[in-house]
This record gives sequence, structure tokens and C-alpha cells, in this order.
Amino acid sequence: MNVRLTAVAAAVAVSAAALYAASGGPDSAHIGPARDPVAVLDAVSASNRFAIDFYNQVSGGDGNIFFSPVGMYVAFSALYEGAKGETAAQIRDAFGLDEDADARHGDIGGLVERTNRAGPDSTLAMANALWVDDGLDLLDSYRDAVRDNYGAHAESLDLQEDGVGRVNGWMEENTNGAIRDVLSEKDISSMTRLIITNAIHFAGEWETQFPIDYTHNVYFWRNSMDNTLVEMMSVTDIFDYASFGGHQMVRLPYKGAGLSMLVLLPDDRDGIRGLEGSISPQSMDGWASDLKPTTTLVQIPKFETDTVYDLADYLKNLGVADVFEPGVSDLSGIGTDAGTGRGMHVSVAIHKGFVSVDEAGTEAAAATVLSSGPDSVPERQVFRADHPFIFAIQDDETGALLFMGRVMDPTA
Repeated sequence: MNVRLTAVAAAVAVSAAALYAASGGPDSAHIGPARDPVAVLDAVSASNRFAIDFYNQVSGGDGNIFFSPVGMYVAFSALYEGAKGETAAQIRDAFGLDEDADARHGDIGGLVERTNRAGPDSTLAMANALWVDDGLDLLDSYRDAVRDNYGAHAESLDLQEDGVGRVNGWMEENTNGAIRDVLSEKDISSMTRLIITNAIHFAGEWETQFPIDYTHNVYFWRNSMDNTLVEMMSVTDIFDYASFGGHQMVRLPYKGAGLSMLVLLPDDRDGIRGLEGSISPQSMDGWASDLKPTTTLVQIPKFETDTVYDLADYLKNLGVADVFEPGVSDLSGIGTDAGTGRGMHVSVAIHKGFVSVDEAGTEAAAATVLSSGPDSVPERQVFRADHPFIFAIQDDETGALLFMGRVMDPTA
């Protein structure tokens, strides 16, 4: 495949509970009856708002960024099912969840359903699971809610003895081997009672592939003073393209998936901060609505990056604080420690991602899809991503931002 996107492992550990939430891949049995597609749009809107909020939290440094907002949204929605009081209110406000259970379940169930599709050229899959320690009295109401609406199977085991190996194996299996070693021994203690895992994995072929013969080594400018040599891919075709004061956007569709990559590029080599300052759910929608079919030379670098985020501080900045505090957190809707009767708090929250982008899916596909070369069309727009840019993988029908990232250095 020419693009592999595997996001995420998000971990939340609840101690005396401990809870761990991770994002990974395709194990979505037990989803209830098909939801109204319109209902999904509420979840999409909330998830996209969270995407921008989280991006703003992690964009202050100079490194590459990659995460799955949908993966985190679903994982923490599953956590919310067992939250009460102020703990629930904080999670609900940060993630834009519906307080009404029936409405929320329709939204989330529909979103999970849509995030599972497979074809000969592209696949997208989400999986959810509960890993229940022998020391947790899990409420049937919680087990049923996450099974019926998130497709999460529940497995009972001794988490301290078997949790790391079992969960890491599940994550690797459900991300086609791209996400490994999400948990370490230090993440699970004798007080860990529950691990919630969510996995999302995407692999797809470009609808218009980048001919390998047109890939050349060029300089990528990390900023106006610093550059590095990269492999730059090139293709000319009709793409959805728009230019707004100071930056450009292009949409690169995937074959047979109803998915595409949006790439946002500032005009100036040092323009990434200005572009980031203008991003909001409203601006993203507005820019996307201005895209028009345009003959465009697209040049983007091949890149591959791994990311790991410890979510606690980022989420605290977004108002999710109580769930991380022992004695304050109220997750009584999940269950209680069987030995002590105590409640639980989140002790670990991790999100891990991987993305790889190159020219073509298979040799056969590369041989049959050859677009015009860089110099064959005299009148065209030029989209040359030779300096930092933002990208997102979206569901074209709903506009859901499944993955989001930033490339500051394709070689990092």
C-alpha cells in the first residue's frame, strides 16, 4: 500500500483502580443495529472540535505531529460511560459528548460502524476492547453499554501477570503490526483493574498515484534558514484545490475508500505558525468547501513518523482533571475494586501513532496508473510542499477527521 496510517494507542489506567485506554484496530463485533447516518454527524462535529483542540495542545514544539482524534474520542467516550458527577461533566465538555445516553449511543455506534470498511484497494478498521482484572467487580450495565455501542468485547485476566503481553499483542494484531509495545511493565500495577483499548488502522492506495520515476531528491526547508534533503514525489492531475490568502489546500483521494488526505500548506517557508493560528473547525469546513477541481502539480515528500503522547497533561489543559485524581475521580459507573470497594482513577493515558506515505500501492497498480509528468501541462496550479505542512485523513461523506498531523521534517 502506498499509504499506511495506523494510529494510535491511547492508554488510560485506572487504579485502585486503574484504567488504560489505547487506540489500535479491527475487532468490532457486537455493534448493535445500524444507526441513522444523520446521527453520526453530531459525533463527527464533536470529534472534529476535539481534533483542533488537541492539535493546538501539541503543536507548540518543532517536531512532527500525528494522532487520531477519532481514536481518542471513542476511547474516552467509552470511559465516560462509567463516569459520574463532575468527572463525567469534565469529560463530556472536553469531548462534546451528548448527556442523553440514547442519543450518545446512536452517535458513537454510528461513528464506530463507519470507521470499519474494507475493499481491494483501501481498508479502514477500528477495534475496541475491555481488559478486566480479576479484582474488579465490573457492572453489567457498563459491560453492556460498551459492548452494544462500541463493539468492545470484554476479557477477564490477571492484569499484572498477563496484561502487558495480552494488550500489546492485541494492539499489534489490530494495527497490522504497525503499533507495538504500547504498554510496559511500569504501566500496570497491582492496583490496575481495567484497561480500555481502542485501535484504528488505515491502509490505502492513492486514486492518482505518484509515478516513481518522477520522485527526486530535493531540499525541504524546515524553516527559511535550515533545510534537509528529501525524496519529493510529483504528479499532475485534476485535484480539488483552493488558495486562500497565505496558504493552499489540496485534496488527494484514496481509491475506492470514500477517504482522502487534505494537505494544508502555507505560502511562506516560515508560515506554519500563522497557518496553525488560523485553524478552527469552522475554518477547516470553509476551506474544504472552497475546493474546486483544478489541474494541479502536487509535490509532497515521502515521509514516515512515529509519535507517542502522554495524554494526562494535555487533557488537564482541556479541563479533564478530576479523572486523574485518586479520591476525586468518580468512575463508579464502571465498577469497584472487589477487595476494598474503592473507586477508580485514570493512572495512565497514552496515545501512540504511526504514519508512512509513499508513491504507489503495488507494482501492478503503479504500472497501470501513470499521470502526466511535471512538465507536460503548461497551465496549472503548483502545490509544492517543500516546507512544513499540515495534513488530515478525512471521511469524505461526513467530514470526520480520522487522523491529523504536521510534517516539520520528513526525515525525522
